[in-house]
Amino acid sequence: MTHPLIFSSNLRNQEAIVPGPLVIALTLSAASREMYEILHETIDKSRIFQRVGPLDTVGAVSYIKNVQPLQNDLEEVTLSTIGIKNCAVRTDLKGVPIPLALFSDDLKERKEVSELLKKECPILENKIVCKVDRRIVRSVSRESLSQPLL
Repeated sequence: MTHPLIFSSNLRNQEAIVPGPLVIALTLSAASREMYEILHETIDKSRIFQRVGPLDTVGAVSYIKNVQPLQNDLEEVTLSTIGIKNCAVRTDLKGVPIPLALFSDDLKERKEVSELLKKECPILENKIVCKVDRRIVRSVSRESLSQPLL
């Protein structure tokens, strides 16, 4: 995940951090499996909330805000994706209600995220590393137009 020119081997693992753009790329990569075939992607906003070290793992959870059908069996999906460090999303968060406020445009600062999670979802406190608002265009078959996205 890190490159020798970016990660100094003289630092201990606790002191080194992964650069923000790589954290966002890692988050979107973790989330892309659920989005199937993405033909085009636009990042509208992104925000980094926590540091990520070279030995941290990052998973992702996405919230779909809107699905707009396009021509030629395409659809544009507007979604918000959060990166979660050191958490096996599929198993650790099974049955855990994730606050929808986490995906809102109102959260801009690390302190706001921390306060929200302390009250509503303590298991995620200090684990949300980033939030990315994006739009993707993907192909969709005629049969799945009447089915929910996920």
